[in-house]
Amino acid sequence: MIIKMLLEEGGQFFYCEARKAAPHSFEGVVHFLHKVGDGNAFVRDKSYALGEKFETRTDALTAAERYGKQIAMQRGRLPAEAGEQSGYCNNLQSPGRPSGPNLGKAAR
Repeated sequence: MIIKMLLEEGGQFFYCEARKAAPHSFEGVVHFLHKVGDGNAFVRDKSYALGEKFETRTDALTAAERYGKQIAMQRGRLPAEAGEQSGYCNNLQSPGRPSGPNLGKAAR
């Protein structure tokens, strides 16, 4: 049985796995994801396997999570694409759809 968790740290998305390596032995694996477009679509990026074996799934997942967070902080946020705007909440509203104070202006 494989157990997975999806996490986000420092603008990086990744998930962790606990794979059964041998009887009573588990290994942790971290898979990074690259977000595609404006939706919730992801493409798998680089994977990292922990070099040690663990007695329980929980230990393997905990170690993989720690390792994934460490790698995410080292990698930092991925550079913005050419069309991506900087700032807070830049994906909440698509162009051409007014909201808030601009709503009244668009109706006129």
